[in-house]
Amino acid sequence: ILIPNACSISSGPKTSFLAKSNTVIKMSDPTNEKTIVVVPCYNEELRFPKRNYLNFLSRDSGIKFLFVDDGSRDQTFKILEGLRQENSNQVGVLKLPINSGKAEAVRQGLLKAFESKPEFVAFWDCDLATPLELLPSFIEIFKEHP
Repeated sequence: ILIPNACSISSGPKTSFLAKSNTVIKMSDPTNEKTIVVVPCYNEELRFPKRNYLNFLSRDSGIKFLFVDDGSRDQTFKILEGLRQENSNQVGVLKLPINSGKAEAVRQGLLKAFESKPEFVAFWDCDLATPLELLPSFIEIFKEHP
């Protein structure tokens, strides 16, 4: 789902609590990005498709990812942090202190992404139920039909 930056998202009452407890690892220069894709993750250690993300990142430098670890109890954060270290210009990681559910992980990620004032913010399922290769097409369609 693509959201133009002109939209607003309510920060709601939970944000102040979570904002104090979150660990945020930013991309090296997140300001004025074209597109940031929020990817909520929970206990993805055994199924995280790292190779797919690496392949996509090597081909498309205009799209940045913000992975949100939703309080995983396995090694998901370690995997995400490794991906960020390999691609610090294209990957950021937001770690929520406790599992709050997918909707809250997406919301926290969107709020964090909007701070960078990108042209577009999207969210994508971690398991790539929709292939990453479709993302540029979605962006083009949205640009043509805002």
